Amino acid sequence: EPGETLNLQLATPTNAILGTANATLTVIDDDSGPLVNFSNAGYTVNEAHGAATITVTLSAPSANSVTVGYTTSNGSATSGSDYTSTSGTLTFAPGVTSQIFTVALNDDGLGENDETVALSLSAPSGATLGAPANATLTIVDNDINPMLLFSNATYNVNENGNAATITVNLDKASTNVIKVDYATSNGAATAGSDYTATNGTLTFSPGITSQTFVVPIIDDNADESLEALNLALSNATNATLGTPGNATLNIIDNEGEPIVEGQAANLRVEENVSGGLATVTVTLSAVATQTVRVDYATSDITTLAGQDYVASSGTLTFNPGQISQTFTVPILDDSLDEADENILIRFSAPVNANLGAVRDVILVIVDNDLPPTVEFSRATYIAAEDAGTVLITATLSVPSALTVKAPYLLHNNSATAGSDYVASNGSLTFAPGQTSQTFAVAILTDVMQEGDETIDLVLGAPSNATLGARQTATLKIVDNDKEFVATAKLYLPFISYSLPIGR
Repeated sequence: EPGETLNLQLATPTNAILGTANATLTVIDDDSGPLVNFSNAGYTVNEAHGAATITVTLSAPSANSVTVGYTTSNGSATSGSDYTSTSGTLTFAPGVTSQIFTVALNDDGLGENDETVALSLSAPSGATLGAPANATLTIVDNDINPMLLFSNATYNVNENGNAATITVNLDKASTNVIKVDYATSNGAATAGSDYTATNGTLTFSPGITSQTFVVPIIDDNADESLEALNLALSNATNATLGTPGNATLNIIDNEGEPIVEGQAANLRVEENVSGGLATVTVTLSAVATQTVRVDYATSDITTLAGQDYVASSGTLTFNPGQISQTFTVPILDDSLDEADENILIRFSAPVNANLGAVRDVILVIVDNDLPPTVEFSRATYIAAEDAGTVLITATLSVPSALTVKAPYLLHNNSATAGSDYVASNGSLTFAPGQTSQTFAVAILTDVMQEGDETIDLVLGAPSNATLGARQTATLKIVDNDKEFVATAKLYLPFISYSLPIGR
């Protein structure tokens, strides 16, 4: 304290008189000034408290007013974002040994490490700086660590997109460096054939809330369904794993569904095909990784099911990787000469494929039967001259499914057209299944006695048949006139005698 005085006074002297009767005694203080310092070397406050109270103390009471300056400065905390910087002077009135000041805190909502503010005292008056003259204020973060999560639970990428970009987010910014591992794994998609396996670590610098990694996609030529691979996060630092912490990447196939079709050209099979079966091949335009199905069914065009073939239907199944399948149609062998016949095979209801241009196949049954022969039913026909007409019959050796036509001609032999018969030429038509036809020859009668006469019958080149052995025949006209005798009478007197004069 400062020097202090007391008054001295003399009074009522005996045997003397007063000289200087008043004096002052000054007591000079031998105590040094108090020490001024922080009450602690470190202070701790939760970020949510709003303000930190800092205490400064004197080592001993002072009879004088004591002052000291204080100030804050950045440690790891930043003025303006973590706290409000402050400075000023503390005054200790005489006898007061403690004073305080406050540091305002900013609750930023960021997940971060604890941060520090530097506190210092300076320029004391009436005291000297003690220890600690510098202290640290630690701001304890009250925010939960941010969460790491995929931006989507499901990502889609086209197979020919080369790569998929995957985004990982923080749910809020952080002042810490955040790290997290990522990795891919097989689902239906297979590493090496559908995508390239990928793993690594994402680093989020302070304030960064989004990072990405890339999954390379492999483009193949196979038609396939949607394929997926798994994405996972792990080993987060300064953050927690949120939801979704796992995600799925779907690879969308860029190949169109394969085309299923039969052969473009008509399929031909001999009627007497070995084993009685026609084999039909159906193909896919490309390899499929899915099971492909297609229905087939036969129907008549110029054929008749049950007579020419056995009606067939069913479903063809192409397992993954197969591009060809076959089915059979039973062929029935008959003995009829007939034109080649057509069966329609129609494809329908494809599954995991599309029908191509050749969705109908024509199966041609090639006939193996020789054409029938056509000939007269006999080598010689006989008719009386007065018969009027005579029917001439021509026959086929076997029935035919085709219409057979055969021209016929009449030629004079000993008979003469116009006097013995009516000249006529024509054509015989055998409808399918018929084996016999006739034509009529008109016979002319006369009164002349004559011998039997003949007409030559000839079959011409037939259609859908060949000529048999009796391609010619003879029609004999038997004369119906009797011989007669003419007589003459010679009259002589008394004698009558007849003499023949002609026949």
